[in-house]
Amino acid sequence: MASYIALASFTDQGVHTVKDGKKRANLLIEMGGKYGVNMKEIYWTVGQYDMVTVCEANDDAAIAAFGLAIGADGNIRLQTLSAFPQVIDYWLKLALADEKRDRVMGIFDG
Repeated sequence: MASYIALASFTDQGVHTVKDGKKRANLLIEMGGKYGVNMKEIYWTVGQYDMVTVCEANDDAAIAAFGLAIGADGNIRLQTLSAFPQVIDYWLKLALADEKRDRVMGIFDG
C-alpha cells in the first residue's frame, strides 16, 4: 500500500461544528475503509492546519476519491501528499552518484 500525509483545515462550516470533531473523525475512519484508505494516525494540530493524518491506500486513485468525498462534505479543506518512508537512503545514493559523476566531468565545484 502507498503512504500519504493529509493536511486538513476547517472551513467556516467546519468551525461551527467543531464540537462534533471526534464523531466526525470516527466517521472519516469508517468512510476511508469504503474507499480502501486506512487512516493510521490522526493528529489535531495548532497552526496552519487543524488536523494531520497518516494514511495508507491502494493507489493515488483511492486517496483522491476519498479526498474528494471528504471535500464534498464541506467541513474541511484537504491537501494530500504522497509519502515515501525510508527511501531517503535511495535518494541520497542517487544524489551522491550524480555529485561524483558531475565532479568527474568538472561540473561540480564542491
